[in-house]
Amino acid sequence: MNYQQIKLVKDGNDHTLFYENQEKRIEQQISEDDFKNIFENIEPNFGFSLPDKLIQDFVKDGSIIPSFKQSHQFTKEDFNEMINPFREELLYINELKNTKRQNIKNYIKNITKKRNRKSRYEENKKKLQEKKNKILSKIKRRNIQKNQDKEPKQKTNKMKEKKKKKKKN
Repeated sequence: MNYQQIKLVKDGNDHTLFYENQEKRIEQQISEDDFKNIFENIEPNFGFSLPDKLIQDFVKDGSIIPSFKQSHQFTKEDFNEMINPFREELLYINELKNTKRQNIKNYIKNITKKRNRKSRYEENKKKLQEKKNKILSKIKRRNIQKNQDKEPKQKTNKMKEKKKKKKKN
């Protein structure tokens, strides 16, 4: 958090200006004329509070009446009293906004919307099955190519005999 601190100190005839922030600290002697000059230009805020000024400037229909208090006397309670007449309307407006958001959520399908576990499980299962199928098809292709490259083996007498026995049974 950034901060600045300015102090004017008068000790007898000595006038000192202190300035401090996070990065540096300055202490400087100033003349009496400079000291008086600074205080001549300072004007305390004895006017209306900011909410009262805003109400006077922007609310022309009289729905909100300013408190006409000076800024140093204006409190949170005064502000809450000013807002009470239309606080219920604000709550109603907030409810309307929330219902609009819910309606939009119902009609728009979000791509990043969370899905239930079953659908994710099924998708993962399909992906795995596709991967298995690809791998199996590659293996089959390789085997077919290997078989085509090899010369067919000649059947031995034992194989012929086994076939004959099977035919007889």
